[in-house]
Amino acid sequence: MKTAGTSTERLAQAEPHRTFNVLVAYEDYAAANRAKKFCDHLLHQAGKGTEFCRANWKFNLLQNQKLKEMADEDAYGADMLIIATHSDGELPEEVKTWISLWLEQSGQQRPALVVMSDLRVDLREGWAASLARASEC
Repeated sequence: MKTAGTSTERLAQAEPHRTFNVLVAYEDYAAANRAKKFCDHLLHQAGKGTEFCRANWKFNLLQNQKLKEMADEDAYGADMLIIATHSDGELPEEVKTWISLWLEQSGQQRPALVVMSDLRVDLREGWAASLARASEC
């Protein structure tokens, strides 16, 4: 009897036409590029049976109410939210608010939250601690 070796192989076999929705919120081009490479890796691991639908939002766009509402719509349908930044300093207030609302709206779905930073981030301090606490609710 032959069985699938990895969870991504099982996913591809169980759901041959699955669409995985990813939203990337990023600080700048370099952070967005790191997130894209990560998404490309996920797509490769998932195999042929999975399609990725990715939406990208730069942090500063969330300052505009109309654009924030559009980002909200993308976020509510997301299976994964990726926050890509460079530093362990404070996230802009509009980004923190947006993430908090997203976590509240996701309810029982519990989509994945991925935080990417090019620096070592202490999960006990700053925005990382706030995100960790908020995602536990």
